Amino acid sequence: MLAKIKFPKSIDRVIYYNEHKVEEGVAKCLYARNFLKDAEQLSLLEKKGWFARFIALNQKVKTNTLHIIVSFDPGEKIPADKMIEIATEYMDRIGFGDQPYLVYQHFDTAVPHLHIVTTSIRSDGTSIDLNFIGRDKSNPARKALEEKYGLVKAEKQQKTAEFNLKPLPVETLQYGKRPSKQAVTNVLEYVLTNYKYRSLPELNAILKLYNLKADPGKPGSRILQHHGLVYQMLNKKGEGVGVPIKASSIYFKPGLKWLKNKFRANQQMDPAALQRIRLAVDSFIAKNPAGWTAFTEALRREQIAAVPYINSEKFLYGLSFVDLDGKLVIKASELGKEYSSQAILRRLKLDNFLRPVPQQTTLFPKQMPGETLDQGQSQNKTLDILFRSEEQAERLPYELSQKANKKKKDQSRKL
Repeated sequence: MLAKIKFPKSIDRVIYYNEHKVEEGVAKCLYARNFLKDAEQLSLLEKKGWFARFIALNQKVKTNTLHIIVSFDPGEKIPADKMIEIATEYMDRIGFGDQPYLVYQHFDTAVPHLHIVTTSIRSDGTSIDLNFIGRDKSNPARKALEEKYGLVKAEKQQKTAEFNLKPLPVETLQYGKRPSKQAVTNVLEYVLTNYKYRSLPELNAILKLYNLKADPGKPGSRILQHHGLVYQMLNKKGEGVGVPIKASSIYFKPGLKWLKNKFRANQQMDPAALQRIRLAVDSFIAKNPAGWTAFTEALRREQIAAVPYINSEKFLYGLSFVDLDGKLVIKASELGKEYSSQAILRRLKLDNFLRPVPQQTTLFPKQMPGETLDQGQSQNKTLDILFRSEEQAERLPYELSQKANKKKKDQSRKL
């Protein structure tokens, strides 16, 4: 048995997260303790409102929410009533037996596990001390429950838990295979909370691996004018398919404002992670790979995805690397002069106009072998515009940029 305690800033967001899973059919609210009704009778507003009453009693305490994840070994088949019993005793042992709390069982991973939501504010307005709660309360409680219920001990479970607690493999999106909004939300939950990205183009370098993009709208569109954002599924050619999904319609509302906070928080990159990418690139170039595809596939085996930016003329004008282990994305040029897209092409002894041109990177190459772009996977103009801002500006001749600006001004006057 493993128990992990998190301290979110908002209890509403934790409730929405779990309720969204219930709505998707991959979770169930098993139990409600110290509420006025049983779990199955409580509405979302009643759950939020009851917690809000407690939290309002002491607004000085900023860390007032606990989100506890209790997981069991994959081989343990524990019935729901036993899970409730274990959760109840665990909460009693850590000093939260008299607090309101909700117990959710999730079915979206390979590991049977519970999510428990509660607050540290008591009914009299005092707060429960959270200092060292993991060491002093949770660990002893866990060990006692392991002995009492014959559960697999954390020391044995730990070896596989880190892998199994991740969401079941997030596949690249395929339009029509699953309900679009549900599939897109699943990908965004995983990518937006686990990866480090500092701009919209960097985020799109990651999302592209899942056949998805974040689109702030075209010039003159209502989306752009109102600072909105939509998420668009892509087909194998990188073209948008289906109806775009508004960020505001997704339960945690990952719009531009939400993303900008993530951009600021992700400014610092781990030097060791960047050095890992440099070493991998150097290592595979030194082996003289037989072309671009061989080079990118070798990187992919090291959990590094090369995401090329190609214009309609099949000119490689930029490159990003996504570290799937380190969960970060970096422009190739930021690794150093020898790692820019053009420098890597020179080191590989390849022309700027690749023949064949770089294939679209897939997240699971063994399951979905990629085809080279000259076999029908050329990128559309929307992707060109979306990615071009990061690296192409320095390569656009001065005269062309002036003509483009003049043309835009003329068009705006006509409008």
